[in-house]
Amino acid sequence: MVRGDTMIYLDNAATTKVAPKVIEDITEALHWYGNPSSAHEMGYKARQIVEDARKKIADSINAEPEEIIFTSGGSEANNMALKGIVEMYGIDSILTTEIEHPSILKTVQYLTFGSSFDMVDDKTYIPVDSTGRIDLKAFNDILEKRYRCYCGANLITVSMVNNEIGTIQPIKEIVEILHNYTGFIHVDAVQAFPHMKIDVKELGIDTMAVSGHKFGCPKGVGFLYKRKGLDLEPLIHGGHQENGLRAGTENLPYIYAMGNQVERLIYDDKKAIGAEALWKTLENLCGTHCELQLNGTQDFYNRIDRILNITFKKINADVLITLLSDRGICVSAGAACCSGEKTPSKVLKAIGLSDEDAFSTIRISWENNIEYEFLIRFAHILADCLNMCLLV
Repeated sequence: MVRGDTMIYLDNAATTKVAPKVIEDITEALHWYGNPSSAHEMGYKARQIVEDARKKIADSINAEPEEIIFTSGGSEANNMALKGIVEMYGIDSILTTEIEHPSILKTVQYLTFGSSFDMVDDKTYIPVDSTGRIDLKAFNDILEKRYRCYCGANLITVSMVNNEIGTIQPIKEIVEILHNYTGFIHVDAVQAFPHMKIDVKELGIDTMAVSGHKFGCPKGVGFLYKRKGLDLEPLIHGGHQENGLRAGTENLPYIYAMGNQVERLIYDDKKAIGAEALWKTLENLCGTHCELQLNGTQDFYNRIDRILNITFKKINADVLITLLSDRGICVSAGAACCSGEKTPSKVLKAIGLSDEDAFSTIRISWENNIEYEFLIRFAHILADCLNMCLLV
């Protein structure tokens, strides 16, 4: 067993350690036990705390406070946006990619097959290239064809950053193409926020999902950005909370902590250690043991600077992960939401990997404030473990 203080945690795309200041914020806020909906001093104090957090989050993405809806995380926010838009506007078709998070893919499947929302005719997968980026010409061709057929409204849903390979999608270009036709766009920004600059007005998106546990907050808190003027049918019916869009008493301690954490990170100039630098180091140290392949784009300006997805040819990823874990290194074979599945990653298959290569792939994801010496130590341990895999 490896002690926690000697462990190198490189699975931050799955979840992050709760930041010490976040724990302090939650502990402090537990004393403010008033219900934000109550019409007395304790209720007013609680309401003020929630609204202050809402403003901090809105400011971080150039939104208005009333455009922020607090949720339990990214999956709820994705469901809220997609189901809410479909029920409110009678969408004719949904377009997405095959490399989305299950909370997108399974919601789209629900909306298009056998659900109560029978106004949706079908769905189409937008092609992606070998780097995982959307084929913009193919996307335009799909919209043009659908416009000629029935001039109906489309709902587009894509991730800003892919959760397995770290590829950044050209959201602004996608929106510009969509605006030539009719439709709405929902963006899953769970892996993007707050690790890259996001200006929702500049992008022109309709809704956007974010999850707090991806940037130092506990599991169970997140938010949905909803463009002013866009109506949604609530996912959870009941009270008037969150402008009537999300019933239930607000999770004040977590919301307070998330607002403060967003403010800290947005104004922190410290950037993540570059993915390119780590990739070059791994190539040099591990390339003599086996052939390495970086999945996703080789253009490091078009990938998030905290995720590497690497295939180690002829190496069993499960064996490698176990060896690394025994040495105090935490990495994953892909998205945590799909762990335990015996089928190859849908993301890796969609970008052209064989089953064998998909089962030989690990994902490395780190936090902004990791010391480079820990990544170097990881690289040397990885090289040793690869050598052990070859001897098995």
